[in-house]
Amino acid sequence: MASASRNFDEYRLNAVVNRDPYFVVHTLSDERLPPDLRRPGSVQRWEREMELGKGTFGTVWLEVLRSGKASGREVRAVKRIRKKSMRDKRELAAMTDFSRRKYVHTGSFVEFFGWFEDSENMYIAMEYFPHGTLSNYIGQGIPENEVRRITGQLLVGLALMHEHDYAHRDLKPDNIFIETPGPEWSVKIGDFGVSKRVKKGQTALRTGTGTPLYEAPEVQGDVVLKDEEEYEEYTNIVDMWSLSCVVFEMAARTVLFPMWPLDYKKLCRGLWYPDKPHGLSQKGWDFITRLLVPDPAGRLSAVEALKHDWITSRDPQPLTGEVVQGVEAAAPPPKNGPGLDRVRQSGNSGKVQAANCHDNDVLTALSAKPRQVMSSSGEHGDGNLSASSQRRTIIRRISHSNNRDNVSADDTHQTPPAPPKAKPLPNKVTLRNPKAIVGSLSGAETDIKDHSFPLDLPFSIKVYGHSSSTLSINNNGMICLDQAPSVNIRFVRTGRELPFREELPPYCLFPYWTDVFIQRGKPHGIYYEIEGSAPKRLLKIEYYVTRYFVMEYYFHFLVILEEARPNIVTFRYYDVPDNGRMGTVGVQGPDKHKMFSYNQPKIRRGVQLVFNTTPNVNDVQVSEFQPY
Repeated sequence: MASASRNFDEYRLNAVVNRDPYFVVHTLSDERLPPDLRRPGSVQRWEREMELGKGTFGTVWLEVLRSGKASGREVRAVKRIRKKSMRDKRELAAMTDFSRRKYVHTGSFVEFFGWFEDSENMYIAMEYFPHGTLSNYIGQGIPENEVRRITGQLLVGLALMHEHDYAHRDLKPDNIFIETPGPEWSVKIGDFGVSKRVKKGQTALRTGTGTPLYEAPEVQGDVVLKDEEEYEEYTNIVDMWSLSCVVFEMAARTVLFPMWPLDYKKLCRGLWYPDKPHGLSQKGWDFITRLLVPDPAGRLSAVEALKHDWITSRDPQPLTGEVVQGVEAAAPPPKNGPGLDRVRQSGNSGKVQAANCHDNDVLTALSAKPRQVMSSSGEHGDGNLSASSQRRTIIRRISHSNNRDNVSADDTHQTPPAPPKAKPLPNKVTLRNPKAIVGSLSGAETDIKDHSFPLDLPFSIKVYGHSSSTLSINNNGMICLDQAPSVNIRFVRTGRELPFREELPPYCLFPYWTDVFIQRGKPHGIYYEIEGSAPKRLLKIEYYVTRYFVMEYYFHFLVILEEARPNIVTFRYYDVPDNGRMGTVGVQGPDKHKMFSYNQPKIRRGVQLVFNTTPNVNDVQVSEFQPY
């Protein structure tokens, strides 16, 4: 692989960065041409939507393309790194290296779109993942066959990194990005902020960095051998320890070391070992234990782990064929060094040092580019396989025909069968006699974004003691009393943390304040009906909309306001595909507010929220209902 330092300019984007308000203009055609002779769409304007994450050395923002053409990439995540805090360009080096064509086709890594800079900052543009990271799904439970799928994809990526002498050094659920959620998982490895390449003539790494909960013992100085020699350096095998922690967490739905660092230090000394997660097959447990070895000499490499029985066998899609080209040749000779038994027998010999807790620069950029529409054969419209399809093909070619090379384990348990493929959610308007505020059940006549629509009522509703019979319904999941928000769409396009009163009317409801959209020709819209008779009438407002930059997402929720119960506001959620990770839910008055969530995965299908804005109460009750 060519030196990364020679590759930086190839990925540099011509950019003019405006800071207040922030936007970026990229000129993609030759600047020697006057503007009237340049190709259409060759000047892009990107605007910042919201902050996605923050770390020690940088911040990640979501940006949306507002003008120009970007080959289907209308959204991206951009990491801003202040130049004065940059230690080196290791992240840029790793991303440029693994953006080479021969690695892109594997789909193993977060896609890199390029970099640009201004006088104070460097910016790295990359995929945005609306499905978030693996950490968002672990608590929900992942079936073992799906854990295998995720693990196999991670192993392919790690094997490629290790083949070219890279160590990721901070593999954890927050750095595993979800391109496609279960059951047909497609995941990518990201955040190379602390990755490092072993230099020519160097055999090991020495500096410790990353997240202690997932760091290998040799990184933290906690490896103790019988001769009491301590490790002062380490290799890319550290990533395999981190992988064992991730796999355990997926299987057990909890972290491997809940009492870290006490249980971690006991494991390193052979005084404690975790129990097998309930329901995990013996093969799966054997896989974890072959990686969870404090002595790195006894730990499986990525290539060896790819040949483990747990990975290579098991229907419905057995992983068969040849190992990934270029990875097989890089496999080190089989290790005959001490394994888990040696560590368990080490007793109390040696000294346990305090773990080094380092700040990490992990930024959970929730997101990736919108997925392209594929045919049933897994091909894009041009007949080429998608990256995720190619990666699945590569993983299935992993060899298990040569049993002499396979790592075997006694397995007396059958892995549970794969669950049936999830059916699409039955999105539909639930009102009996819906009237369109905007949009149409037979197909919206035009695209609608960043607009408010008045709604006059035959009775008054009350929020925080304030009565009004006039509402302003904003398509971005916001309802205001009396008047519409400011025309300055920078403040109404996406959610903000409450309280947020700038440019907004005094009294507002936020069933799901985010960047949603009504698409022409689709049954998108905002509908309402009034049920019952005075004095017990109900106003129901139902949103059935899509995400502006990910139009395969459907957001479906209902707002209920009651004539007989003033100050009570009810939100019901039929479908929020990002589970609330990119929006604001709450209510707000001029001097009081109640926020249920802000960019948090707390809004699942079937959740009902009842806000009581009665003076001196101001609370929210959470319950569940049966959608549809």
